[in-house]
Amino acid sequence: MRAEKQSITEPTKALCEAKARAVRAGFIELQKKPDSITLTRAIDKYIASKDAVLSPSTIAGYRRIQRNRFPSLMDKQVGAITASLAQSAVNEELKSGKSPKTVLNAWGFVNTVISEITGSHLKVACARVVPHEQEWLTPVQAERLSRPCKPG
Repeated sequence: MRAEKQSITEPTKALCEAKARAVRAGFIELQKKPDSITLTRAIDKYIASKDAVLSPSTIAGYRRIQRNRFPSLMDKQVGAITASLAQSAVNEELKSGKSPKTVLNAWGFVNTVISEITGSHLKVACARVVPHEQEWLTPVQAERLSRPCKPG
């Protein structure tokens, strides 16, 4: 297929011609470089490849990340995403008021998708996640709770 600048090899001539027609019709997408797809498309492929093992709620969470997090990266080719671009996207999310835990979890998923396509893991600094600590009861409060109720 010279016009598409792609080579197709199959065991038989009939299979090769059928695959070439499918590629030309747009049913099959052949790409020489897997990292030339956009991040949105890479997320679609990741979810499709793990569809059998992911719960519906996990898939819904991944789709929310795809729609709502890192909009500056979603239309970029996966191979073109650098650590500095990723850091800028994380900083934008943090500035928009998202909690560090939300941003960190979303980046973890996106970085996994990027890593599956390119084989490289991008290092990004994120704000420290502050654990939420519950306050302890004072001895007086604990004593009040442990008293039997007076009949009324």
